[in-house]
Amino acid sequence: AGRAKPGSVLGMPLLLATPDDAILMLAGSAKPADRATLIELLRMNAGRIDPAYLKKEAEGLKVFDSLKVAWQEAKRQG
Repeated sequence: AGRAKPGSVLGMPLLLATPDDAILMLAGSAKPADRATLIELLRMNAGRIDPAYLKKEAEGLKVFDSLKVAWQEAKRQG
């Protein structure tokens, strides 16, 4: 799926991942650093993410349980 948006980095046009897609990518990682980044992304983008999209895609990627635990941790941290 993915919903990358056109943007530019250092003057080069390219597609940039949305926070939702970065969250989905990180939800499948077992690395502690990725887990910390996932929780921070959830905290910082709580009002901008699309929960229905995340749930649907996470279920399809088989990372919904991991995402749910990370979301609970992000809410706990405030």
